[in-house]
Amino acid sequence: MPAWKIAYDVIKDVRGTMIFYFFIIEEAIQSVSFACYLLNKAGMKEDVRTYAQWCIDNLIDPAIETLGPLGVMIYPMQIAYDLYYKSAKKLMETYLKITEIEK
Repeated sequence: MPAWKIAYDVIKDVRGTMIFYFFIIEEAIQSVSFACYLLNKAGMKEDVRTYAQWCIDNLIDPAIETLGPLGVMIYPMQIAYDLYYKSAKKLMETYLKITEIEK
């Protein structure tokens, strides 16, 4: 096998793994979003705040920070992930705001 083919395969594998990593983070954020929605409907405001802040600190912000320098390797997917992570952060910040108002 020619060297260029091996290099191409390695790059393709790394790129696919990175795309999958960011997808799994997206799925985790969605799970927390669903949990916050249901907790909010159930009136469990403190739990909403806890999970929303946890999601920002442990999923969203690290994903945004990691996507910054590595995103170029998964073009054009990084555009979609960047938009998703930023909109998810706005959602979690909204949960923090509405639960603060209702305290």
